[in-house]
Amino acid sequence: MLEQQNPQILTESSRIPESLSEDEALALLFQGAQINESKQPSTLKLQSKGGKEFLLVAKSKHWGEDFWLDLVSPELKCDLVVETWRRGKVTPLQDKHSTYFDEEILSLCFKFSSSKTYEWPYTKDHAKWAVALKNDTNQLPWICVADMNRMVPQEKRGGGCLCFQEEPLWNALNNAEETLHQIEQPVPS
Repeated sequence: MLEQQNPQILTESSRIPESLSEDEALALLFQGAQINESKQPSTLKLQSKGGKEFLLVAKSKHWGEDFWLDLVSPELKCDLVVETWRRGKVTPLQDKHSTYFDEEILSLCFKFSSSKTYEWPYTKDHAKWAVALKNDTNQLPWICVADMNRMVPQEKRGGGCLCFQEEPLWNALNNAEETLHQIEQPVPS
């Protein structure tokens, strides 16, 4: 995090354990130590105590490319369906740097029953997540939870995402996006 994401700590209302030595990463972060931010993104494989595998994908403000299309999609080797809050200039769905394609979610619709539906547009949602688009080249149920929006100004800030595979959650998120497409389609007369 120190080398990629340039995290900021509000020290007035935060505390760190006294047992932490001054040279540990968390202590350096808290102290606001000058860290040489990496110009290249990084990927770190993690595993939970229960054995669940995660992939942390991060970039610093110095990298300067599109986070989702030029970093996360190639790292996972798949196209993505991305849901983020957007204002201003949005990055392209495909560019010259990547062979992948990222689709945007403009609205979500979670339908729990015929009478219980929750729907909202991306403008009312500050979530930042993506799901893999399953197709001929990818069948893995990747899910990514992030701190990066899909906008050109985001190329000038550090951030990252935690990606993992979880079929039931992938299905729920994918269905929320697919349900919307079904709702928006005109009914044939």
